Amino acid sequence: MFCRNCGKELEDGSMFCGNCGAKLTQGIYPYNEEPVEMPVQNMENTENTPRKSPVGKIVAGVVIAVLAVCIGVGAFLGIRVNTYQSKYKKLTKNITEYAIDACTDEMNDLAKDWKKTGFLSFKDKQDLLDSLQEVCDSAEESAQWLEDAQEQIKEAIDAKEDYNLLEDYKDYEAILDECKAALEAKNIEKGKELLADVDSEFESLKKETKDYVDEKLDEYNGADLTLADADDKSVITDGIKKIKELQQKENYKDMKSLFDDLDEVAYQYLKPKKSLNVQIQQVDASQYPNIRLYLQVEDQKSGEVPASLDNTLFFIRKQDASANYIKQEVKKVSQLNETEALNIEMVADVSGSMMGQPLMEAKNIMSNFVSSVQFAAGDKVELISFSTGVTLEEEFSNSSTSLISKINGLKTGNMTSLYDALYASVNRVAAQSGAKCVIAFTDGLDNYSSCSSSDVISTAQRYHVPIFIIGIGTSNYSEASNIAKQTGGAYYNINTVTSMSDIYKEIYKQEKELYLVEFEDTTGSIMDTANILVGYHSALYGGENTYSYTPNVLMSVSGSGLYNDGPEAVVEGYMRGFDDAMTYSDFSYISNYLKVDSPIYNEQIEYVKRNITELLDTYEIVSTVYNGSDECAITTRETYYVQKAGEPLELMTQQCTYRVIRENGSWKMTEFIGDIDIISRVNQ
Repeated sequence: MFCRNCGKELEDGSMFCGNCGAKLTQGIYPYNEEPVEMPVQNMENTENTPRKSPVGKIVAGVVIAVLAVCIGVGAFLGIRVNTYQSKYKKLTKNITEYAIDACTDEMNDLAKDWKKTGFLSFKDKQDLLDSLQEVCDSAEESAQWLEDAQEQIKEAIDAKEDYNLLEDYKDYEAILDECKAALEAKNIEKGKELLADVDSEFESLKKETKDYVDEKLDEYNGADLTLADADDKSVITDGIKKIKELQQKENYKDMKSLFDDLDEVAYQYLKPKKSLNVQIQQVDASQYPNIRLYLQVEDQKSGEVPASLDNTLFFIRKQDASANYIKQEVKKVSQLNETEALNIEMVADVSGSMMGQPLMEAKNIMSNFVSSVQFAAGDKVELISFSTGVTLEEEFSNSSTSLISKINGLKTGNMTSLYDALYASVNRVAAQSGAKCVIAFTDGLDNYSSCSSSDVISTAQRYHVPIFIIGIGTSNYSEASNIAKQTGGAYYNINTVTSMSDIYKEIYKQEKELYLVEFEDTTGSIMDTANILVGYHSALYGGENTYSYTPNVLMSVSGSGLYNDGPEAVVEGYMRGFDDAMTYSDFSYISNYLKVDSPIYNEQIEYVKRNITELLDTYEIVSTVYNGSDECAITTRETYYVQKAGEPLELMTQQCTYRVIRENGSWKMTEFIGDIDIISRVNQ
């Protein structure tokens, strides 16, 4: 019902209009419908009114009859209008509650027509109500479809977990999410379109999942288990059997964990899509029995280092006494770049031919290179120069400022002692823990060294140190090239000093891309030669290589010791105390390791009193040979800085053998066995 005055829709039984305040006793009419005007007789001055003629009476009777009919018709029409209005309100309310955008738009269009129909336009109103009913029915159907579709999507979301084996699973999940969002927004048109896509994609996903399982089974069945141990073989064969059983039941969800378990084992025996070149560049056994292997890993075709190789897919196997390769536990895998430290021995030629402009250019290039080193990652650089002799300019440092200062202070000499410099640099860097390399440049051939190129090669191979050499000019550097090749490094020939910059960057990048693979060697001893198989295998990439090494741990006196007990610990203690004994002429630094009144005891009492500067730089315990349970011979390799009065400083490497005996549960050194073997002397 509506106010006669303002047309505001009102509640039934209202006395006043809440919009305009008009009193409603005069009647309430349907909106936009004019009330029927009823003639009312004037009752005033009835005594003076002339009597009506019979015709008047007849006319009056007709008028009254017409009015009565009109009143009746009006009342009937009013009831009918009220019924229409009530139905209109109900239908619009329903459509609004369904909240279907398309139906709501249609309803609003019909509402405009509804208000335009006249009082007697019942057919128009009925037609509109019929149309509105159709819209309401459509909204109801749409709402029901949405309810059914949402349930369908829920089932699809729940079911997708059974098919999440594929890489494109996320694409299907995205379609589900998009369809779900459209349904929640009650976007019927888009929802129907996406739901059809969901159904189609789901069927494709099921087929692709089945194909994927078939491919995986073919892959596992094709595994080469020649090197597999009994445990690995059992895991693979049992896993294949269980997958086939689940495949018969179309139970893909439980397969995922089986695939994960199988992949952890089978990857070592599968043929990958792409081949890798895997080269072991370095072995670091300074933390024995923890062994660090530094690998060059490259795509066989492109030569690129694959990014983000899965650390869990590297493997190591060590040959036992029966020549069987036994799986070793990989403890750690990482790349040197930004995470692992690199030790660089920087060797600079300052012979006479470098005088003037060449040395100035070399200084700038070396300084720029030092500035680019990742000291924050633990990198360290040591600077050695050479001309007539070899000079340690700056010990291993993580300070670019200090290193650049020493570079700027380099001065030229006369001759070229390249081999001596390389030998000294290998001995220096080999005692550092972690990845290491020597980078040297020279503009001339060696013409003054005490060491030979073979001394350099054998020492670098012994301690697994790659040597990179930059030859400047047109000289025949064939021997320098051979040194680099034999030690796992590289040789570069350039025409000008300025070309050194790119070479420095290339070498550094190559070394920082090395993969570190760490394992614990629980078989054999530090003296034994180990034969290993190391590699990487995934479905995409695969490659492996064999390598033989003897740990040959070169220890720095300034670093931590390697042995905790036994005769080796006694010899190591003697080595580490020798510097202080010589520096301070104090026998007490080494006396506890020697048997009282033994030949070596009496000899060293006098030796520490000699006017000799003798500093032990590095040492290696080469071998231990037992003669019974209480006696052994221990051979060492020792490198000293030696300077006798009035003579130049020397870097001397010698090999010694000591007799060590056990008395009353304690090991003591007693004497030298045989002569001391001088391996090399390098003038400083």
